[in-house]
Amino acid sequence: MRPDPLVLEIAETLPVVQAFPIPPRAALSAESADADTPVQIDEQLLLDSGEAAAVAKRTEADEAAASTDPWLRDLMARVQLPTLLALSTASLDPLRVAIRRVSEEGDRPLWAACHVLLGGALRLRSYRTRGSARAKLLIEATRAFDSAYSVYAPLKAAVTARIAELASSFTQQGDGHRPGEPCIGGKDGTSLIARAVAGPAGENTHLLERAVTSLRLARAAADIKSWTWVSSTNNLACALTLLGNRVPARAGTQMLEEAARVLHEALRAHAAGHQHQDRGATLVNLAEALLSMAEREMPSQRIKQVEHAFMASSAALRTVVPTEMAWLVTLERRSVE
Repeated sequence: MRPDPLVLEIAETLPVVQAFPIPPRAALSAESADADTPVQIDEQLLLDSGEAAAVAKRTEADEAAASTDPWLRDLMARVQLPTLLALSTASLDPLRVAIRRVSEEGDRPLWAACHVLLGGALRLRSYRTRGSARAKLLIEATRAFDSAYSVYAPLKAAVTARIAELASSFTQQGDGHRPGEPCIGGKDGTSLIARAVAGPAGENTHLLERAVTSLRLARAAADIKSWTWVSSTNNLACALTLLGNRVPARAGTQMLEEAARVLHEALRAHAAGHQHQDRGATLVNLAEALLSMAEREMPSQRIKQVEHAFMASSAALRTVVPTEMAWLVTLERRSVE
């Protein structure tokens, strides 16, 4: 199997991050270079040429299917974004109001669908901007897609687990339990992460340091083909990202770089066919690490890190989003021209 283009594009060309105080997320420089479009980077994130061909062909078909889906058509009308042109140009205030009114706990599928709409609309708008304005749009789009992923991934995992349970009743074989969400699972290092996150913001750094040590050992002892290795890798990246965000200057930057590096290794393992069903979680964690790195990047490199983060998030969401909404995750500029 050919290597994952995400690895070739990002992992092998990841620039060395310069250390300086972390700027606010929205304060990304307008001096940023704009060499690659989101569409080009999106194509580089695809796993194989077959998937690339499918994406190239599906925009018109999926949009036509969406126009016949009553639920999605009604939702887009309710938030005053009934067409692609509206998604690209109309006010997003009604959609943001809907997201605030629909709680994640109250109606999770609707909450997630609104975030898919938001991410798709922000992506379309990013084509018309450059520098800091473009980065701001793509950061918010990444957050929106990650929010949708957090809902759809467990739903898909539950269906997959049910299918596996039914299959095991015939084969008398079954896999051990393994969670479908990123940054969750096992004990020891993972429980330390959970305790650190549950505590006051900025505190319990010592728990994250212990988690990093524990997860490095667990990962080193595991078979790269196993779920234990993938789980340890993702949880190690989570701990490093959380810790790196709390540690200033070069030391924190090195933790973020390590988080990205181990996630690239996990993507290589997924591309080789190992635990490929967990690729979405790996991509979500990579997006978070890249956004954290972007905050510390030199101005000329920030936009590239943000674009890579958004495309990793998009690739993750494509693995779990309902079929009738998949076209919203791959919207391109030519769709509205």
